[in-house]
Amino acid sequence: MRKSAPKFSRRKDARPGELVEAARLEFIEHGYGDAKLARIAKRAGVSNGTLYHYFNDKAELFEAVFRAAFVDPMTAGVLPLPQEAPSDPLLFALDRLFEEDKIALVSILLFEAQRYPDPVGSTASFVLTTVEQALTVYLQSADLPADRIPTSPLSLISQSLGLAIMERARGEADWASISRSAVREQLAKLKE
Repeated sequence: MRKSAPKFSRRKDARPGELVEAARLEFIEHGYGDAKLARIAKRAGVSNGTLYHYFNDKAELFEAVFRAAFVDPMTAGVLPLPQEAPSDPLLFALDRLFEEDKIALVSILLFEAQRYPDPVGSTASFVLTTVEQALTVYLQSADLPADRIPTSPLSLISQSLGLAIMERARGEADWASISRSAVREQLAKLKE
């Protein structure tokens, strides 16, 4: 009799990505404090031992989620632009920021950083520094008059992020479009 292939066969190199994706879903659903490594392993279809083979603890996995969601795309050099993307890489990146999963992750950074200074607070600092550096590079390359460049590059997105979180919290179905419009208006004012 011929043996059949295992129902779930995976390559070892795919496992870290699968674990990060499972962790992303777990953190979005439960936040940092209530997320459980056992549920992450179960979501990924691996044993707890396999999870610990790739990640030492929940903090390391948490950081990996934020690296994959925010840091890696911004530090890849040039933002990847698919065919349908606008010609402005910042607008493309900001459009992707106002997606349900990204705002849910940002909410964790904002609302759990005080409770869990390490790793949530340190991850927040790292992510915000990376975003700020990317915004600085964008502003320097935008040929804006010096008096139009914000003192704090994060101010370009802070108002729209706050708006997204508030509109989402009150159940506004179109919160993402509202937030995208707000950030586009702010960028347009800079370029006037």
